Amino acid sequence: MSSEKLLGKENWSATWVRHMEAYLAAPPRCGIWLRAKLRLGRKDRVLECAGGSCRDSRYLHYLGVSAIGSDFDEKTLQYLCARFPNDKFQVVKEDAYSLSFEARSYDVVFHNGFWPYFSENSEIQRLLVEQCRVAAKVAVAIVHNKSNKALVKRFTELAKSDALYNLRFFDGEELLQIVKSSGVRYKRVSIERFGGPVDRIYALERKFVALSPLVRWVVPRLYRFQPWSKVERVALVVELP
Repeated sequence: MSSEKLLGKENWSATWVRHMEAYLAAPPRCGIWLRAKLRLGRKDRVLECAGGSCRDSRYLHYLGVSAIGSDFDEKTLQYLCARFPNDKFQVVKEDAYSLSFEARSYDVVFHNGFWPYFSENSEIQRLLVEQCRVAAKVAVAIVHNKSNKALVKRFTELAKSDALYNLRFFDGEELLQIVKSSGVRYKRVSIERFGGPVDRIYALERKFVALSPLVRWVVPRLYRFQPWSKVERVALVVELP
């Protein structure tokens, strides 16, 4: 069962919006990593589904990538519309179980931190099938890392007072099994490291703005050198035929 079902839609909206400004103020780590990993450019069509703040697709849009964001929650979309009233970046209302786009509409379809709100693999497989239907080249799902015991413990404590931290954690083997059981046809599946101690380097951006391009080049390329016990999230990358 999803956390939205557990909380009720109204409570979920209120919980998420309460965190919105903190997400928007943080570095768009996923967007930075995707650009480096997939070498995204102006010709690439990118969709962020279940995006919440849609911080990462917004970042890619600002770089000239043909990226849009989406989310199911009306209050979240209203908040973003009011927060960025003159922005040309497009955020649309979409149900991740049943996206309105035609097959292979986007080169890359991604989400960050969405699947951890689902306890049943069958639900996640439905979401993956729909995600891959819309993607022409790559589908990416980023989830919280079960091997990081300190992170699991921290979230368990935070969840006692904030439902947003009531998450499921995954390891690479679980993700691979979900893909294999989903029936999705793919060319290649890879499990990548995302987030962790090297993200502290982003603090340099606040002190030395001129270093931002260098920081954003270096950090995503350092993730793979971290031990799994320190990595924050697991990235599933499904390359499609």
